[in-house]
Amino acid sequence: MIRDELAKLDRSPPALRRFGQLVGGVLLGLAALGAWRGRTWWPWFALPGLTLVLLGSFAPRLLRRVHYGWMALTFVLGTISGTMLLTLLFFLVLTPLGWLARISGKDFLRKRPLPAEASGWLPRDRKQRATRADYERQF
Repeated sequence: MIRDELAKLDRSPPALRRFGQLVGGVLLGLAALGAWRGRTWWPWFALPGLTLVLLGSFAPRLLRRVHYGWMALTFVLGTISGTMLLTLLFFLVLTPLGWLARISGKDFLRKRPLPAEASGWLPRDRKQRATRADYERQF
């Protein structure tokens, strides 16, 4: 999955230029914020930020491997965080809702066993005439 995304990655000079200027600009912004607040770590953000901005502006092809590594890292982190968020959503939201529905007797999918003489058909209101939309979307 991540290999497919990396294979489709745009590695053209304009894309590499945008990458260098954007990521380098963000790093320079963080360095400026750190320098303004008197932090000692700001050079660690300024040097790579300035390097990325300059390479992105004047020699974007030199950023190919950096761009590839950066995007591989973002795809991996996105997959991990997405999986974690969906897992938390399922266990912290959907599971308690399912328990509450089960306790209250709700049967959203109508899975309760039917009496022996009943068929699987659901009764339909014959007072309303069916429209074309009803036939196109039957479930």
